[in-house]
Amino acid sequence: MNDQYKIIDDLKSLIKNLVLSISKSPQLLEDDGHFYERIRISRKETIIDFPIMDEFSDIEKGNTVVLLNFILQECVFYEEAMNYKVWCEDIGIDLEKQSSQNLYKELSEKVPEVRSLLGSNAKPVDYYHIEFNTDVAQTLRDSNV
Repeated sequence: MNDQYKIIDDLKSLIKNLVLSISKSPQLLEDDGHFYERIRISRKETIIDFPIMDEFSDIEKGNTVVLLNFILQECVFYEEAMNYKVWCEDIGIDLEKQSSQNLYKELSEKVPEVRSLLGSNAKPVDYYHIEFNTDVAQTLRDSNV
């Protein structure tokens, strides 16, 4: 089995095993054209409103597997960037905008919370598949828990 398809199975297992609830957050996000929105991930008493890039309008579909993948993708983007400038370049946003700075600061606080909840080994499908809507991305979007 392709590792990317196994990641989809791992995401589904994570949702089931941790009894996660994931949905669009009622908290609005200052976007400034970055395609960012907040989603809410919760487990028992823990509630985290987390910013994710939703360039392809997947939030409205409410697929928890896709939403978890996007949360983990944001964690990876943040964790792999050496600093704010690199992060902005990697995701293609203007580093001069205050909204970009606010988003980075929010991620610096929320990524450790999410990792504490989900574990440091949880990973998303490679972004390449999402960006080019490969068979892996289509399988992810068709996944249910």
